[in-house]
Amino acid sequence: VECTTSIYSFGSKVLEAKELKQAAMVDNKFVYNFEFVNQFFGAFLNGIRGLTTWGEIDIALTNLSVVQVFEDKDTRFENPAPLLVMAFDFERGQGDVE
Repeated sequence: VECTTSIYSFGSKVLEAKELKQAAMVDNKFVYNFEFVNQFFGAFLNGIRGLTTWGEIDIALTNLSVVQVFEDKDTRFENPAPLLVMAFDFERGQGDVE
């Protein structure tokens, strides 16, 4: 399966990564681990911690979008339809860390 992750900031694509992975068997289930999005969010959240006001945090979150497209890259298919497309928009919640 190939995962194309696109990161958008203020409506413009700022990053894109393609990862091709084979499933691993974990607890009798096939599991995929796409690492780019994990690395991106780790860096993004570290950057958020450096902001000083809720307004800055709101701007950073509400202007971030992530789109992931998962495709079967089996060579038997010429132009397969995506298996799954996920889009994420973000906003600050009302909860706390406790």
